[in-house]
Amino acid sequence: MYILLSWLVVIILIKAVIFDIGGVTIKYPMDGIYHDIEKEFKISKKTIKKIYEKLEPLISTDKISEKEFWLNLAKYLEIKDVNTFKKVWMNSLKKHGTLNHDVVKIIKNVKKNGYIVAALSNVPTPHERLHRKLGHYKFFNRVFLSTKLRMKKPDVKIYQYVAGKLGVRPEECIFIDDKMDNVIGARKAGMKAILFNSAAQLEKKLKNYL
Repeated sequence: MYILLSWLVVIILIKAVIFDIGGVTIKYPMDGIYHDIEKEFKISKKTIKKIYEKLEPLISTDKISEKEFWLNLAKYLEIKDVNTFKKVWMNSLKKHGTLNHDVVKIIKNVKKNGYIVAALSNVPTPHERLHRKLGHYKFFNRVFLSTKLRMKKPDVKIYQYVAGKLGVRPEECIFIDDKMDNVIGARKAGMKAILFNSAAQLEKKLKNYL
């Protein structure tokens, strides 16, 4: 007797594509900011990066206020003129954090083809305000920011939360980020995830899913 085994193949359709902001939708600004602060205040980029990365998780999840962020950052860097420091920092962000127009084109095409497009970003409060002012969030159906959610990537819960708010399952999402830790977090949550290198690479990768 021959037993015929029938395999049921379940095809999961992608419904939502979720983009990181800094390093994907906009050009990664931090190296430029570190350079400009180093030049203006004669502090090594290594020191600036070290101090910023200690404070960034706190400001990006609203655990400290914006005022506390600037005061502490300036204090640890031994900068007395906080207002000038803040001005140089934000002008540098505006200069270096420009839109990646090739990625914006991809976002518009994905949206045009009927997919939900969302943004998920770990972002300090002052950066968020500038991005919003410059229109960096206007391309998305929904925008999810660590400052509002009080949690950040790569916490698995943030990806699950975003999927739920979009009305889809995690496995129906593609997440795109330039940091491997964040990509791994999305995969642990059940999402498909792409490590971003360039717009051309992203466009090619997306064709495997969409």
